[in-house]
Amino acid sequence: MTAYKIHPAIGLARVGNSSEFYLGPEKIGGLPIDCNPDGTAKPGEPPVTAFKDKAGAIKRQAARFRIFAYDAKTPDGRELQIGEQIQVLQQSSGQMMTGTVADVVWTVYLANKKASWYEFDETSGEHGYAPDAVLRNHDITDYGLRQNLIIDPGPQSVALSPNNAPSSAKFTAGQNPNQTFPPPLIPNSITTLGEVMATKQDQCARLVVLGGNGNSGSSKTGAGEPHIQTFANNDGWLFPTVRLPRT
Repeated sequence: MTAYKIHPAIGLARVGNSSEFYLGPEKIGGLPIDCNPDGTAKPGEPPVTAFKDKAGAIKRQAARFRIFAYDAKTPDGRELQIGEQIQVLQQSSGQMMTGTVADVVWTVYLANKKASWYEFDETSGEHGYAPDAVLRNHDITDYGLRQNLIIDPGPQSVALSPNNAPSSAKFTAGQNPNQTFPPPLIPNSITTLGEVMATKQDQCARLVVLGGNGNSGSSKTGAGEPHIQTFANNDGWLFPTVRLPRT
C-alpha cells in the first residue's frame, strides 16, 4: 500500500516589496533557492545570496510544496511524477484501482487572523490561554467589527492543466465570494495575501505559494495616529503575513 504525503508540513512565505522572489530554504541552515519567474527552480537549485532586486526592493520568499510517495520499494519516499502509475483504494467498494497521474489539483486556503487573536506574550499560549488572556484590539468588542480584523480571501485552486484549474491564482479582494478584508487603512490598505502557482519540473507537479506585498496599515485615526509603540501588539495595525500549514 502506498502512502502519499505533502512536504514540507509547514512552509513560510515572507513578504517583500519587489515583484521578484525566491524559494524558501528547504534544509536546516540552508540558504534560499534561486528560481525563475514561473516558480521553477533554476538548474542545480543555486542558493540565493542577494535578497534585494536591482532597485533595492526586498524580494519575496515563496514556499514550495511537493508530493512524496512511500511504499515498500521506497520506504524513505520519492517525489510523485506525472505519468506515474498509482494504485488507490476505493473506499466505497474496497477495490484497488490502478491509474496514471495526469495532473495534480492544489487547493490552498490562506487567512490572517492575527489581529483578532490573543496578544503576543513570549511563550504564553503554548498550552492554551487563560480565561483572562487579553485579545489584540480588545477595545473592539462587537463580533461583526472583530470579523473585520480577519483577512480571509477564501480558497483558490491551481493545476498544470487549464481543464482542471488555472495554473496561477491570487488571494486578492474581489476574487472569491464571502471574502473578509479590512476597511481602508493608513498608510496602506491590505488588499491581498499573495498568490499561488502550479509548476512542473522534472515531471514533478509542485505548488509555489507567495506571500503578500510588504504593506501594512492602521485603522486608528486622529491626533498621533497611526503610531507604533512596541515590536508587537500594536492595536489597529494589520499585516499581510502568512504562515502556511500543509496544503
